[in-house]
Amino acid sequence: MNRLAKILYGLNSITFVLIGVVHLIVHYQELITPEIEAMLHQTIPLEGQGDVSVWQLWQGFSFTMGVFMIFYGLSHLLILRRLDKAAYPPITASIMMILVLLIIVYAGLQFFGNMQVYGGAWGIAVQSLCLGLSWLAK
Repeated sequence: MNRLAKILYGLNSITFVLIGVVHLIVHYQELITPEIEAMLHQTIPLEGQGDVSVWQLWQGFSFTMGVFMIFYGLSHLLILRRLDKAAYPPITASIMMILVLLIIVYAGLQFFGNMQVYGGAWGIAVQSLCLGLSWLAK
């Protein structure tokens, strides 16, 4: 059963890396256009920074999100790699992954759309099964 738990944990970890890579590819190939920059040309005052354009904020957030997803997935792959052969994925790491996935579902519901909701829900289901296997082995 620990093999199944590790496969599920690894599946979600790899998915985070792939989503981060795809996010960055889309960011650089489709979201950095003069048309979008013109739409986001407005500036807003930002404490300690002066006026910052919505374009700059959006670029920074989008880039950071893609990189975060890659490193989040890689950190979980490192956790998985360091486990003993008979060990199960750590319960706390699974709980943290589920919490991040809940945030993704919330963001999908509030701001983005169905892709984040369905992807996050699928990830929660996979990670919950992994968590259950780890919990039962305790």
